[in-house]
Amino acid sequence: MTPELLASLAVPLPKGRMITSDEGDGAMQPLWLSDAPASAELWTRLRAEHSASGLWPLLLDADDPHDAEFPPWASGELSPERMSSPNVHDPAALLAHDALCRAWQEHHRT
Repeated sequence: MTPELLASLAVPLPKGRMITSDEGDGAMQPLWLSDAPASAELWTRLRAEHSASGLWPLLLDADDPHDAEFPPWASGELSPERMSSPNVHDPAALLAHDALCRAWQEHHRT
């Protein structure tokens, strides 16, 4: 993500900041972290803009919701250099796998 890309967006991002990965040379800024959750309307507009921007709106959860650094997202604990492109994955399959894993964990928690 670059300042040029942000300036070219048809849908402006909400107040927030680019997050720099703590790996590599620090040049990689893989995500924009807004200061507050996006509204449903903004989320819809950002999702519709994906084909032009290449950006995906995400709802992220912190490892520890009481940690002010919002790890791993705001603290830069990211490894984008080792990540695959979202375009090579089937969203339905990923969500189904995640739901199955969560159900298995919940079942074995008792």
